[in-house]
Amino acid sequence: MSNNQQQSSTSAKMKNEQPPIDDLQQTFIRKAQFIEQQKFNKARAIRMRNRLSGLVMATVVGSIYFYTIMTVKQEKFLDELDDEPNTK
Repeated sequence: MSNNQQQSSTSAKMKNEQPPIDDLQQTFIRKAQFIEQQKFNKARAIRMRNRLSGLVMATVVGSIYFYTIMTVKQEKFLDELDDEPNTK
């Protein structure tokens, strides 16, 4: 039994251990990490531009809406001023 237990503990250790990485594999890993970092930076820049574009569009739409509301209020006010002399 002790021999069987020793084999199971040895096989468990072997399953957890990874073979050493040679220089070529490390080079490929670094290259892949660099490419992933570039993709991440590009996506982050695009997200920032999208947020800025959304903010600009929302500002334009809000400004047009505010201008329209103010113009309509002024027209009603001017219409009321024009109607007053006719009632006398």
